[in-house]
Amino acid sequence: MNKVIEFDEAQSTLYCEAGCILETLQNHTKDLGYMMPLDLGAKGSCQIGGNLATNAGGIKFIKQGSMHSNCVGLKVVLADGTIIDQMDPHVTLPIGYDLKQLFIGAEGTLGFITECAIFCPPYPKNRQVALLASNDYEQIMKCLQISKKELSSQLSAVEFMDWESASIAMDYLSLENPLSDEYKYYILIEMSGNSQEELLQEQMLELLEKLEDHYEDGLMCESETQKDQIWHIREGISMAASGYGLAFKFDISLESKDFEDIILKTQERVNHLGGRVLGHGHIGDGNLHLNTVMKGFKDMDTAKQIKEALQPFVFDYIKEKNGSVSAEHGIGLLKTDYLGHSKSSEMIGYMGMLKKVFDPKGILNPYKVLPDHAFKPGTD
Repeated sequence: MNKVIEFDEAQSTLYCEAGCILETLQNHTKDLGYMMPLDLGAKGSCQIGGNLATNAGGIKFIKQGSMHSNCVGLKVVLADGTIIDQMDPHVTLPIGYDLKQLFIGAEGTLGFITECAIFCPPYPKNRQVALLASNDYEQIMKCLQISKKELSSQLSAVEFMDWESASIAMDYLSLENPLSDEYKYYILIEMSGNSQEELLQEQMLELLEKLEDHYEDGLMCESETQKDQIWHIREGISMAASGYGLAFKFDISLESKDFEDIILKTQERVNHLGGRVLGHGHIGDGNLHLNTVMKGFKDMDTAKQIKEALQPFVFDYIKEKNGSVSAEHGIGLLKTDYLGHSKSSEMIGYMGMLKKVFDPKGILNPYKVLPDHAFKPGTD
């Protein structure tokens, strides 16, 4: 289940089994001059089948989109053993229902993904990275808006970190602050393409000139080592949080303008309990990783208080803002009761109908995604 089947250069498409580690696929395609459209901090451990099952977006979403956008073929085994094969590497079938899309994001509740075909664009020859900081979140939003407008298709990533997130990662990784001081909020901007490196540098400098009234400190990376260091900070946050102590992690989707508000409101609820709130994520598409950590792993009484302070508060906030209680980590077992915060009763009803069609006995990932009232195994 972890083999690369082939890479079709004529179609820029990778064919592989679902158990392949994402980083392995990234290295494989890079060696051929192509890139996986997905990149995650957990790339060294996550599997492409799981990425598909949760419709992962990751740090390249702003340019490459989610797995719905990049998966061009699937092989799926249904509960009764039926195999749905949409993996023909040389045939495009633009007719009828695109069944593979039903299984992407379904978290294994409709069928078991065994193979996939992923469209892989050419690997960009050059990239440029800038890190900007401000104590005013509105200015971070201005940087986002202007960057999207000015860089357009060359904008390959735009990421958000607050100071708590950046500092916990720097401490964990033993990295120095790349800027001269501490600021409340940071935005990481990456542009990439096949233009000469000097041209990308000029374009980034032009962007920074247009942004100069909207950040208090910043840098444009001068070497690949410096670019990697900035990315290590961003990608090291999740691991640093888990190493710090007990972590309460929320992967949510809402308008980027609301990131600061929910971070501050969460701090009000848990800071007095010793909770440390970390806000970071994909600001370009509204995916916020809202994590609260407490020092150590033994104080279960405090952990209980923090959990009660966070839940259902975070989910209720998301419902009020018409957001999603999960962005790319899935609903799983723990969030089924909150699916209704993001999906209408009609939508949940149709999801239950699909479950009955593909898995009437409920043997595939039972009790996941759907609340109990939406699906009863073996019932009409």
